[in-house]
Amino acid sequence: MVYLVMPNMSLFNNIAQLFPPVALLILGIALNRLWSNFQKLM
Repeated sequence: MVYLVMPNMSLFNNIAQLFPPVALLILGIALNRLWSNFQKLM
């Protein structure tokens, strides 16, 4: 299980290091969608 997870984490880290703006953009979009859904519930 660990051997399957570790390469994916290293691959994700490499992508995050190569494309920090893209990673931040994806994170921001995800947070915006979560926040808008949370506000709809409220």
